[in-house]
Amino acid sequence: MEVDITDEVLPGSPKNDQHQVVPEPPYLMNDPYKPEGQITLKIEKFSEFAHEGPESRRLSDPVYIRGLPWKILAIPREMGRRPPMGAASMQKCLDPSWNCSGNATLKILAQKPGKEDHVRKISHVFHAKENDWGFAQFMTFENIMNPDDGWYDEETDTIILFVEVTADAPHGVNWDSKKDTGCIGLKNQGATCYMNSILQTLFFTNKLRKAVYQMPTDEDNPDSSVALAMQRVFFELQFSDSPVGTKKLTKSFGWDSIDSFLQHDVQEFCRVLLDNLENKMKNTKVVDTIPSLFKGCMKSYIKCKDVDFESSREECFYDLQLNVKNKSNVLESFKDYIETEMLDGDNKYDAGDFGLQPAEKGLKFLSFPPVLYLQLMRFQYDPLLDANVKINDRFEFTDTLDLTEFIETEEKENSAKDEFTYLLHAVLVHSGDFHGGHYVAFININLRGTAKWCKFDDDVVSRVAYRDAVIANFGGENIEGMGRSCTNAYMLVYIQKKAIDDVLGPVLVEDIPEQLRLRFENEKKREYERRLEREEANNYCEISMILDEEMKSHHEFELFDSRTLEAQSRKLKVQKTMTYRDLYKFIAANLNIPETSFRLWDFQDDDRQGLHRFRCENSRPRNFLDPNETEDYSVPIVQIDRFVYLETGKPGILGSDIHGLKPYDRNNDIFTFLKLYNPERQQTEFKGTVILNLGNEVGAHFEEINQIIGLPPDTRLNLYVEYKPDRIIPIMNANTRIRDVQMLTNDGSIIIAEDASKTTEENNTQIYFRALYNRIEVEAHFHEFVASTKPELEPPMQPIRGQIGLDWKLPKVCAWIASQIDYDPAKIILFKNATHTEKPANPLTHQHMEEYSLLYILGLGANNYDPRFQRLYKLFYSKLPITLEEFDVKYHILLYIMNDKFDLSELSVFVNKSATVQDILDEAKKDFKFSEDGTGILRLVHTSSNDTCSRAYQILKTDALYKEIVMRNNNYAFRVEEIPKDQLQLGVDEQLLPVAHFEKEPTRTFGCPFFIKITNGEKVSNIRERIRQMIDVPEKDFEKYKFCIVKQNRIIREFDSHDDSSIVNLVELLQSHITFPAAAPFLGIQHSNKSRVARGLLDSKKSIIIHN
Repeated sequence: MEVDITDEVLPGSPKNDQHQVVPEPPYLMNDPYKPEGQITLKIEKFSEFAHEGPESRRLSDPVYIRGLPWKILAIPREMGRRPPMGAASMQKCLDPSWNCSGNATLKILAQKPGKEDHVRKISHVFHAKENDWGFAQFMTFENIMNPDDGWYDEETDTIILFVEVTADAPHGVNWDSKKDTGCIGLKNQGATCYMNSILQTLFFTNKLRKAVYQMPTDEDNPDSSVALAMQRVFFELQFSDSPVGTKKLTKSFGWDSIDSFLQHDVQEFCRVLLDNLENKMKNTKVVDTIPSLFKGCMKSYIKCKDVDFESSREECFYDLQLNVKNKSNVLESFKDYIETEMLDGDNKYDAGDFGLQPAEKGLKFLSFPPVLYLQLMRFQYDPLLDANVKINDRFEFTDTLDLTEFIETEEKENSAKDEFTYLLHAVLVHSGDFHGGHYVAFININLRGTAKWCKFDDDVVSRVAYRDAVIANFGGENIEGMGRSCTNAYMLVYIQKKAIDDVLGPVLVEDIPEQLRLRFENEKKREYERRLEREEANNYCEISMILDEEMKSHHEFELFDSRTLEAQSRKLKVQKTMTYRDLYKFIAANLNIPETSFRLWDFQDDDRQGLHRFRCENSRPRNFLDPNETEDYSVPIVQIDRFVYLETGKPGILGSDIHGLKPYDRNNDIFTFLKLYNPERQQTEFKGTVILNLGNEVGAHFEEINQIIGLPPDTRLNLYVEYKPDRIIPIMNANTRIRDVQMLTNDGSIIIAEDASKTTEENNTQIYFRALYNRIEVEAHFHEFVASTKPELEPPMQPIRGQIGLDWKLPKVCAWIASQIDYDPAKIILFKNATHTEKPANPLTHQHMEEYSLLYILGLGANNYDPRFQRLYKLFYSKLPITLEEFDVKYHILLYIMNDKFDLSELSVFVNKSATVQDILDEAKKDFKFSEDGTGILRLVHTSSNDTCSRAYQILKTDALYKEIVMRNNNYAFRVEEIPKDQLQLGVDEQLLPVAHFEKEPTRTFGCPFFIKITNGEKVSNIRERIRQMIDVPEKDFEKYKFCIVKQNRIIREFDSHDDSSIVNLVELLQSHITFPAAAPFLGIQHSNKSRVARGLLDSKKSIIIHN
């Protein structure tokens, strides 16, 4: 892709020539996975190339960087009225990788001594759709061929293009971290990059890794043992070839999936994890490992200047927090850390018997640990912005750190030369801002020899140059202009030079306890076996075999409860390529029965959701797997349902063979299931199956049916077809032919028989199924409706659970609820359930109570209610202070009540449709708590109803009609308050002015707005003091409050708090016509919102807790 990039053209180094390009190190030249590389394209016969069209291109030979081929692409351009020809210098990635981030410096090399290269830079994320990037016009041919610049060699007719590429490891391709670096990464669970960077740092602290291996975990719970999970992560990082997962580790922390998706504070996580490991190392042979690695010691002191008195305290530390803001480097921060403070004047130190003394307060380091963790304070609170921010200032650190000047010990003079010299081992980097970002770690994995820096970016590990690991992460303005100002180091790991061999000694297989190594190797083996089983499982399927026994215990709709069927049925694991013939043989052998003693019936399909749509055939076997039809017999069983019914006969049944099976002809017979209704028990019982001839009359099968259900042959029967739960169809005439019986046309139909002599009009199959259909279990929940009685004055309402009828009228439902809570049923209000959720939606009116059904308010349409899948239904109600009939003809108004302390509460009142403001106040007066010395007179204030706007607009006239007020205002809320004494009467030169608080923008007000009486010409200083007393703010805090007049959401006048001459001009303030209340002027008080929860990533997160 070609783009115009307006980066400035940067000059190269002075006096460059073609021999001054820095060559690649020899060890990188033949490495296709190197992090950076150089590409050269020499364009010969350049004068001819300059006159060719855009279709003419020149490509360099590929240079492999990060395993991808990179080339220079040069294209001549026709520029119209501009200089007629141009050149585009581009880098091109030809591999169809998903993405790869790269930076490039593109040059036209100077070919004359003393001349400068022409340099431009790009930064881009390359991917399949943008695999080339550069400049649409790199330089005009006229400029290139200018002999004064030295880029064009006239003798050879050539120019030389040169590109230096630095690329990150690509993502979305088969990147082999192990092959490139010898290390592997950690998988990201969603937001665990912060944890991955710390884990990699701990892993490469070899002495700690050895100690973790030595922790006894044989008896630990494998799900909750943090030590075992850490051992597993370290073991896999050391020996695996692919990225390592951390889900078992976070599970051992006791974290749920939400914790794993929160980006926690890295420094806190590191401290909590090391504390956890240190505690678990107690009473083991590695008890002192963590303190011996990370613990240093400091002394804080206060020393008097004029008397011999000093107070001091020694403290241990496991890491140090260094200031970044206004500090240029690590050493400067260390000096700031130990900087002394003078206690003098009013701040003298109380030295006991010596009294108040001038003193020096400071801190001294007594010892530094072998592994020094420096936490750079990038995230801090900014009081000017009143927010937490990330500090991206430049902060330099070196690969060698001499801390000798900061140690205060007697042995300092006798210490070895390298005693306090530290080498940089790891740089942990954050990209982003305070609200979030990405974490990576740069680690020198060969600190004992030639430096080998690697970047650990979750599951991708790649080699990087020193400048990318260290210099590029100083922060501040990026000198290369590549937009990385928000990417910088937040934590540094230094290792004491003299302790390197001890801390970074090799971790060998022999250092891992054998039982632990075998445990993890066996886990890997089992995981591999399970993977093979999953692959093998693709060749098998599981069939659930349904027998008559599963149906005999079922006494409701259908033949069985499909929710429990899988647990009750017998499972068979069979090959998907098995034919029907194989299946019959397999089942016969499995059950030890003759192959001809049963028939297999397949279900209609495996659409389990179909059961909820009354498609009863989906829950009934109806396709015969015929062993005598060659065409079907050889069909693979993968095409059948995962449930099959095994039909076995009853020997002795009319027309059956020796196994009790009757012949079946799919063209002339219908296979049906038979149930008997028992009027004494009032339930149905499964009795077996019967094959009916479509040409026979119904009565021709009575003797056979009686034989199957166990009744005398001449018993008079009533038969029904169970088509679906709400359609139990009687077979009225025994002379009707089977093929003419309504809804008795498919195999798998259900016939219900009853002894006609034992049933009545009140007790028969249809009555039983109607009652079964309507019987539901409900749980009635009290819903805190705005118009309900005050729940805070009553004990919590517990759900009411019971059995009711779906055919009940709603007043009967209210009566049932009222009887359970001892309340007037006329004051019960019901709510319709929200669509697709069991939550209350709209309340029902008195008219709805007569019109709507229980099925409707439960959100159950004809296609949503299925009694075969009974569950607990939720019903929502509330208690009204008035009857529902009254409620429908009155306005319900939610009022806010404000007391003299500006505290708000809510109150519901009910008024007639013709109510005035005075009627509302009269209702509110019944519950209003007046102040002791107040006026006892109420007023109604029209306020804003928006969460981001807290305004008091106007005081409503007492004779105003409520319905007219709400018609004029779309967004409204009403507040009732007692009129202050000084506001009862207003003179001609007095006015009530609304007051509102805001922080930054006057459109986003907060707090409780109010009115203050203003006298024309009154001093602003007087108004300020009256307001301060009203809102009860200390004078010291109130000094920060700014006052202004806001009109139509704009500040039109600001008041100087120190100017005692400022006055209020009411004429000027109220001269314009106000068309709507929100446009009215108000007195704005600008100050910090102390009640606001600080927004931001870090302070909104809960503290890190490792629970185990």
